Amino acid sequence: MTLENLKGLKEHLEENKMEFIFKNISHSYWFVIILAHIIWSQNTTDRAKPVPVLSDKHVLASYFPPVENHAPLNDRWREAGPPFMRTFTSEDYGDYYQFWKIARDDRTGLMYFLSQGVLLEYDGVTWREVTKKMSWNSQSLATDSTGRLWCASIHQVGFLEPDSTGFLKFQSLVQHIPAAIKDSTKLWKIAMTSRYVYFQSGRFLLRWSKNAHTMKSWRSATGFGIPHTMDDTFYIREKGVGLMRVDGDQLRVLPGSAHLSKMVISDIIPFSGSYDKPNNDRTTSRSHHSLLILTRTHGMFIYERGRFYTFNTEADVYLKQNRLECGAVLPDKSLALGTIHGGLMILSPEGKLRNILTKSEGLNDNTVYDILYDNRNGLWLALNKGIMRLEYPGPFSHFTEPAALKSSVNAIVRHKGKLYATTTDGVYTLEQSPRPGFPPVFRAISGLKAQTGRLLSAGGRLLIGSNKGVDELIPEDERTSAKEVRKVAQTGTPGCLVQSRLDSERVYVGLNNGVALLHLQSGKWQYTGSFAVGNDWIEGIAEENNKTLWLTTRDGVVYKITAPSLQPSTLLNKENILIQRFSKSNNLPPICVNPLIYKNKILFTTTKGIRYFDSPTQTFQIDSSLTELFADTSWYFNWIKLNFDQKGRIWTTRKDNIGLASRNAQGRYTWDETPFKYLSDLGGTWTFCIDPDYPGV
Repeated sequence: MTLENLKGLKEHLEENKMEFIFKNISHSYWFVIILAHIIWSQNTTDRAKPVPVLSDKHVLASYFPPVENHAPLNDRWREAGPPFMRTFTSEDYGDYYQFWKIARDDRTGLMYFLSQGVLLEYDGVTWREVTKKMSWNSQSLATDSTGRLWCASIHQVGFLEPDSTGFLKFQSLVQHIPAAIKDSTKLWKIAMTSRYVYFQSGRFLLRWSKNAHTMKSWRSATGFGIPHTMDDTFYIREKGVGLMRVDGDQLRVLPGSAHLSKMVISDIIPFSGSYDKPNNDRTTSRSHHSLLILTRTHGMFIYERGRFYTFNTEADVYLKQNRLECGAVLPDKSLALGTIHGGLMILSPEGKLRNILTKSEGLNDNTVYDILYDNRNGLWLALNKGIMRLEYPGPFSHFTEPAALKSSVNAIVRHKGKLYATTTDGVYTLEQSPRPGFPPVFRAISGLKAQTGRLLSAGGRLLIGSNKGVDELIPEDERTSAKEVRKVAQTGTPGCLVQSRLDSERVYVGLNNGVALLHLQSGKWQYTGSFAVGNDWIEGIAEENNKTLWLTTRDGVVYKITAPSLQPSTLLNKENILIQRFSKSNNLPPICVNPLIYKNKILFTTTKGIRYFDSPTQTFQIDSSLTELFADTSWYFNWIKLNFDQKGRIWTTRKDNIGLASRNAQGRYTWDETPFKYLSDLGGTWTFCIDPDYPGV
């Protein structure tokens, strides 16, 4: 074989991805840890619901309610973590790991995955091997409008159709290929239009007519690239010539495409974003036939109304370095791009970099051979090692240990535009990744190495409760050292931090044997004093009026503090206050009681519904003033407090499951926990916060 022949073979192997067959075939076993491994039960294929296969307790999830018409999430993308993912492995489908192509039968929702000589079918629950190990290694797969599966491989082309028993059986078309072509073909790729199926080898292109059952061929002196179809039109690159299009029985070069003749075109997808034309006019593509041409190492190009334009993006360097392999358009018109070395990338329709997902963010492998969107918020990836389904774009994203959260999250709050989270090893703030496009990360706040719990943004300051008392975050313009916090009070571990409704410059701190008071002085929180209340850990505090203060505990004990006023000077004098203690004998459930002010009325969430205090009987009775939905002794509120969002919806829990109560057309509240069902598979919801800056949780 001559040097020229070897160079040609190398180029052909690279263009058709064959280098990875030889490179990765091994008898080794791969061990992959997936940190958050969940899938929303509503977003599956048509037949059934999948279930999580693995989970991790150190997970902070953010929820963005679905946006109508898949409108862009704008600034919220900056704070989104990796999407929820599910990885399928050999434990699910058998001893296969390298996958080339994905196809979906839109009539049934069945998914098909092509591995080395094996075609797998997935119905949302069960994996089935459609074809036994074949003597030929199929490299391409596609479905037509009838659901028929077409395959192409070395020395073999054809389709799969059910036999008399309903099982798919391969029907070869190789007998229709002229002998001279058949003997010289080595590698095959496939693409189809409504009338034709195209099969490509290095120097030959074949077209099978579905209606006439005839095969036509074209020969190239220099070699064909990978075939593509878009808007029922067939395209293929001919080396040294340019991008070709089939017109009747003729292959015609697209004018102006000569610059593509030496590039490897890895994929062609629809384009409806905006781009800079040569005169710097930022134009939005309106043409139904606008194409986005993805090249392996030369970026992307737009073909519109007979002209080519360079699509400049924020990810050009990354895409060229990591070899762009495949793409898909998502419902919000953003672009999902798979690479050979750099995982998955998401770009906005304008080419802005939104996300980069690699093994560090939870992908099973950095090599993405194919992408398919299933119209149910599911983005499927065929990887060099396994198959993944990402819920993207979806309402949830998550943060786990790679984002620097090393332990369980106890509280979340937004303060001055930034998110903060407390954990058992300190408090963290969410910051943009130093690597553009990668998900944001949580950075530990310096100066407080403690078990942190409660958070409160009040008076322009952030208060932090820990096992060392109460600290305050020092604003950046006031810091004189690397230390970011200062001590406010050397109390015990706070069970709650509550800002007064009557005086915004007062904060109550629930302790294990009483209540501490803080006041705002010269813009800083200061310790005022404390008063003793029993031996219970106070986790809830609410002012019913200017003379009555209620305290609740996780053990089902409730205290009522009555005083001439709730001024600190009054509360700190034990002779001025009357303390009443209520428990099981007063019709209180034994655990998890939290106070709630609704229309200036004091209510209590319990493990047996919402209750009010009946003064004549000194008991706590079921209450329906908020909604009859919660006036039910079977309703189990846990320790997480009930919250209202900006739209008047109620966020709370029923036992360990978070849910949402919304008013229907008749004005009655209805409960829905379905969107959050898989959070229970992580061990339940420990905390949540209503984000004041965005309509999310």
